[in-house]
Formats: sequence, C-alpha cells, structure tokens
Amino acid sequence: MTSSRDSTVDALLSGFIVLGFSAIVSGNIFCALVPDIEPFWGWMIVAGMGFGVTGSAALSARVFWRHRISLAAWMVLFGVHATAMALATQLFSWLHPAAARGAKAPGTNALLLALALISMLLVRGAVLQAAAKNMPGWMAVRKENESATPRLWLFALYWLSPLAWWGGILSVIALSRSGGSSTGAVVTLIVCLAIATIRVAVRFVLFEKNRYSNWSRSPRGWAKFREQLISGGFVLAGAVTFYAYFFMASRVQGDAVADMLRVSAEARAAELKALQPPALQPRENAETIYKLARTSAIPVNPEWLIARWDIPQGRTEIARNLTALSYFRQAAAVKGIDYGIDYEQDLTRAAFTKTVDEPARLALVEARQAAARGEWPLALENHTARLRYARHLATWPSPHTSEAAFQIESRTALTLAASLLQANAQPSDAVLAGCQRMLAEHFDARGQYANRALYVPLLAILRKSDRYRWAFLEWPGRADVRTMLSESPLGEWERQTEMESALMTLQVAMRQRMDRQDADLMAQRMTDRLQLAGYFSSSVYANLDALEALRMLETAIAVKRYQMQRGSWPSTLNDCVPQFLAEIPPDPNQRGRFIQYEASPPRVYTIGKGISAAPEDHGYPDAGYFQSFELSIKECESGNHVLFLAN
Repeated sequence: MTSSRDSTVDALLSGFIVLGFSAIVSGNIFCALVPDIEPFWGWMIVAGMGFGVTGSAALSARVFWRHRISLAAWMVLFGVHATAMALATQLFSWLHPAAARGAKAPGTNALLLALALISMLLVRGAVLQAAAKNMPGWMAVRKENESATPRLWLFALYWLSPLAWWGGILSVIALSRSGGSSTGAVVTLIVCLAIATIRVAVRFVLFEKNRYSNWSRSPRGWAKFREQLISGGFVLAGAVTFYAYFFMASRVQGDAVADMLRVSAEARAAELKALQPPALQPRENAETIYKLARTSAIPVNPEWLIARWDIPQGRTEIARNLTALSYFRQAAAVKGIDYGIDYEQDLTRAAFTKTVDEPARLALVEARQAAARGEWPLALENHTARLRYARHLATWPSPHTSEAAFQIESRTALTLAASLLQANAQPSDAVLAGCQRMLAEHFDARGQYANRALYVPLLAILRKSDRYRWAFLEWPGRADVRTMLSESPLGEWERQTEMESALMTLQVAMRQRMDRQDADLMAQRMTDRLQLAGYFSSSVYANLDALEALRMLETAIAVKRYQMQRGSWPSTLNDCVPQFLAEIPPDPNQRGRFIQYEASPPRVYTIGKGISAAPEDHGYPDAGYFQSFELSIKECESGNHVLFLAN
C-alpha cells in the first residue's frame, strides 16, 4: 500500500504522462490535417515526448525505490539490451562507406536516445515489479518477507519486445523496398513477430487474472480518480517511452544519413567545380552579340512563317530580319557564351538569361529559302550557325536548355536533309562535301558538350535534393508516425545508395556512348527510385533523337555524293567507304550496330526503338514527303527509323 502523499505525487507524474501522450497524439493528427506548418506540430510532438518521458522515468524510479530490489541482475540485462538496441540503431551507418567517411563522435541525439532507452526500460521494469506480488509462481520469485521479484526471463521478454517492434518495422520497410526478395529481412521479421506474440500472450495472462497492477483501489471520489490516473499513467508510459525511443532512434539514424548527405553534397560540389567551363575573354564571349540579335529581331509566329517559307510573305519576313540574322551568324562564330554562373552554387536557382530562339528560327527559314534559290553558301552558313548555337546554349546547366539544344540539332539536320535529298535538288559535290565538314566539326565538339548538357543538370538537381533532404533531417525533423514510417532514415539511405549507383551507371553509359536501351534502363531507375522521370523523358531521349538525325544525314549525304558521281545508287554502304564516308556511322539506338542502307527505294535507317532491322517493313515515302519544309524520320511498325532519299 502506498501513502496518500505518495499517491498524490504518483498521480501528478501520471498527469505529466497523460499530457505528453495527448500532445503526441494531437501533433500527429495536425501533421496530417495541416501539413503546411509541420515543423510547429513537430515541436509539439517533441514537447509531448519531453513531458511524457520525464513523468514515466520519475514514476518508474519511484516504484523501484519503494520495492528496494537488488539491481544487479537487472543491470546486466539492461546493459545487454542497450547494446543490442544501439547496434540495431547504428547498423547501416557502418555499412555505408560515405557515412563511415563522414562519421562523427556520438552527439546530442545519441545521448537523448540513451535517455529514451533508459526511460523505456524503467517503465517496463516498474510495471512488472509493481505486479510481481500478485503474479503466479512461474512468473515471479517469492521471498520470505512476502515480497516478490519477476523472473529474469520475464524482464528479458519485456525488454526485448521494443527491440522486436523496432526490428519488425525496419524489416517491413526493407521488404517493401526490395519487393519481398530479402531473405535476411524475412527471417528478422519472423523472429520479431515470435517475440511480440509471446509478449502479447504473457500480457493477456496477466490481464485475465486481473493481477496486472497492485495499486490499491478506493471507493472514494478523489482517491479513486487518483488511483485510476496512476494506473492509466503506467499504461500510457509504455506507449510514450516507446514512441520517444522510436523517434530518437530515427534521429540517430538520421544523423548518419545527414553525414552521408553532407559527404555526397561536398563530392558533387567538387565535381561541379571540375566541370565548370573556363571563363572567356570578352572577345570570345558571344553573349553581347546574341543580345543584339535578339533585340533587333522582329517577332513573327514561327509556325506561320514555316508554313509560308516559300511564298512572298515568308521571304518578306526574312528580309525584315536581315540585321538580326547577321548578328546571329556573327555570334555563332565566336568561341562560346560565358553566362557567368558559378557551378558550385545552386544551379537550379540561377536566373536564366533569355535565349535567342527567335533569330535561330529565322536562320532555319533563311537557310531553307537560300537552298531553294541555289545559294548554298548562305544556307550552310545558317545551318553551321545553328549547330554552334546549340553548343553555346548547352553551356547553361539546365535540362530545359539541354533539351532545346538537342531539338535545334534535330530540326537543323532534317531541314538540311529536305534541301539536299529532294528530287529537284542540285547541290554540287563541293556543297555536299562542305556539309560533311560542317557535321564533322560538330561531331568533334558534340561528345563533350552533349555529355555536359546531360550530366551537369542532373548533378545540379541531385545536389539540390541532397541539400533539401539534409535540411529536412534537422530538428524536429520527422516527428509524426506517418512521416517516420514513410520517409524513414533506412529509406533515405537506400535512396542515396541507389542515387549514387545510378550516377555511376550514367557516367559509364555516357563514356561508352549511351544507347536507347541504356536510356530506358536509366529512365526506369530514375522513375522508380529517384522521382526524376521528367529529366530522362526529355533531355536524354532528345539527345538520342538528335544524334540519330545527324548520323542519318551524314550517311545520306555520302550516298547522295556517290549517286551524283557514279550515276547509280551504291549497293551497300561499304561502297561509300572511304571516298565519301570515312567509316559507317554507328547507330545511336544500340551499341555495336551501325546505320543501315537499302537501295530500292534509296533510304538510310536505324534499328530505332525495335530489336532488329526489318527493311521489308519500311514501305515507301508518303505523298508530299519531299515537298515539306523538313523531312521526317518515319517510324515503322517494327520500330525502325527511316529517312528516304528521292529516287
């Protein structure tokens, strides 16, 4: 029996526990209903844990003090259990190399975790000790002074159950991310469920015998309320202390993830610094001339202009913009654009300088008109300027500018193909050789600029993601249950590991000339794990489409030169090597394959999105195919991509 004063103190401490439990529950509800101010609710949950854990630890300590039990065996089990919990908490921070390199001494979160663990074990020990007197002999040891102490196996079971719950939660998360293929996680989950089941069964026995608590009952109002509050405090103390341990264990693991993210952010910053283009001298910087081209251009609807490119209205619009076109060609002849961007800063926040798409579109129309008039030098000058502008544009580290640069390449190649490959086109062999030199110059520079256009924006996006996730791990961080489970540190660790693996795969693929199969695999990885599908659905595929159009044009020009000089179409592409073609160009869609050719009807083609070449599926060009502003690459049912030449 406890005195009235002791009961009052116990009731006060139980009030702290109830207050803390209420704050935790309310914070979780508000986090789900009003997520816009989630940090505020997070601090509310943290405050609730502070009240609840303080009340739980004090209430449990008072129980042990009143029973004057020997703590020797209890401390042994406590030490074993604390070590096991610490190992479970720190496990993956040892497994990950980046976290190991950035590991620091245990900090505030680790100390708070230890306090949460001690409080949780005190509560479980106190609950058992308080109920020991009324336990059956197989649960407690009777003493001569009529006192009783729970058996060690019961202490061990109650102290291992939180470890089982924690291990079970981590196992479920691991299984959900691995698709159920992790044998270790399955075994761990089974063991944890077995421990939890035994724990629930023992608790059921205690409740059935109505011997779970030895708190005295009183029929009086205040005394009855006080005893019920104490009893309820003990029940809630277990939930509050486990919640506090679960939160602090996530925080300690979050520290390991934060160290890993810090190391990754520093590595990405160093890599971006190495990729920073060198500063250009004023005479090498085309930005000022491009601005003149942009400001002097007279706006015109591009679709309207392309639809009227070969009639007086279209020619009039080009004549009105000759000054802008002259500036555009001058700017393209300069070495490059120095945007003055520091790659070590947050590139996703950089304010983009306006592009000169208007003069670039005008140059495309003027090139088509000049070719139709037979003014091939002017046509080639405009096409060359557009390809150089694409390389200049890709210096800006953004997926949007990268995609725009690749689209400029595609349209340039297909418009030039329309000028060269139609039936009434009469370019000289010197013009065709000039086109080949233009493409060779572009291919020489393209490898470096295309890889930069693909890789730097992705690196910038991932670096921003690292910094955002790093900041999100700061206090109070993930304090509500929903967020702790859905965005657990284990998940962040797996996401970071997958991200680094994807980056390494992308680097290797780009060095080996990434094909469409590589792009599909990378896009799937980015979609499933990294939520960056938009990046790959645009820039990477735009790069492959542009490279395919350029390679098909290069091959078609060689075939055209052969036909003009020999009077007949070549039987195979090998006939064009080495006089008209240094080597047969590779097929960008599949590593190890090359651009294909058929003589009847004359066409060049790639495997495209298919898995094999199917010339019988290509058919013939549609009516009006060669009269369009730009040729189209036909996609066949087999997936092959075909570019026809006029017979």
